[in-house]
Amino acid sequence: MKKNIIFVTGFIGSDRVGLARHLAAQHNMEFVSLNEMIEVKDGRSILRIAMTMGEHEVRNKEYEALTELLNRDNLVVAVSDGIVLDDQCLSLLAQGTVVVADRDLSPQELWQKAISEAHPLYAFLSQEAPQAEGAEGAKETECNPGFQKFLELYHAREPIYRRIAG
Repeated sequence: MKKNIIFVTGFIGSDRVGLARHLAAQHNMEFVSLNEMIEVKDGRSILRIAMTMGEHEVRNKEYEALTELLNRDNLVVAVSDGIVLDDQCLSLLAQGTVVVADRDLSPQELWQKAISEAHPLYAFLSQEAPQAEGAEGAKETECNPGFQKFLELYHAREPIYRRIAG
């Protein structure tokens, strides 16, 4: 039997937190940010954990936090974009309902949202982004090495998001 927990994930640039807050209010459930929960418990930012201990340690901390949250009920939890890369975390997410934020956005739209974030977690998002608009801007974006890395991750994760979405 599934827990009464909604997990909101989505690709880099998607509004996971915004959608999770909206769903929590709509369903009269408690909102939890998994990243914030980890940061409070650990005392370091997700970025600092990843930089000092590696992404694997972030996944370990996500697993521990998810295990703790599954003891509760009536939650909407915003989770990271990369959580879907860990099979153990995926098995925990499957105990609730998974919603993928901004599934209708193209990779180009997600890229534009991601590069506009104040503190990107991924170094390739910090590369100078093209500012031109229209066909010229689209061509420049396609040639951007950061965008190429973004697309590589998008194409690797998109089938997973499709498979797990409730």
